[in-house]
Amino acid sequence: MTQEERINLARDVRATAEELEKLSEDKDWYVRFYVARHANTSTSTLERLSEDEDWYVRFYVAKNANTPISVLEKLSEEHNVDVRWRVANNPNTSSVALERLSGDLEEKVRYYAIMNLNNFRIREMIKVGRASILDINWYKKAGHLEISWMRDWEAGLFGIRREV
Repeated sequence: MTQEERINLARDVRATAEELEKLSEDKDWYVRFYVARHANTSTSTLERLSEDEDWYVRFYVAKNANTPISVLEKLSEEHNVDVRWRVANNPNTSSVALERLSGDLEEKVRYYAIMNLNNFRIREMIKVGRASILDINWYKKAGHLEISWMRDWEAGLFGIRREV
């Protein structure tokens, strides 16, 4: 298979986890980068790619919604600031990792970790029935709610309408 064919397969929405697993071992970082960002990539493949030599591949592992929490926790200690920033931005990152990242030396990492931690706490409060719309409205007025990257259904829970 040519490089172009391997890249096209890694980008194909119909690619299977098995095909992506095979492509994750490609010598070309560009192919591995597309595997890392693919929605069908298995958690075991993402786990292996989280140790890739290329930071850009690790960046997209940190961004992938299927990345296991344990991998996100490991990547939260990554030396590359952009990888840590993606971990801080991932809604699946644990509160433990977000707490650690909230003290990061880099401002953009701290900012997103704190915003994600606030949103994490709100989601947890809603799950256990300890938050009401009044609580959420107070949070919004106090400026603690970052909605720019929230999922649409979460924004709907808080009575927030997105402007397009």
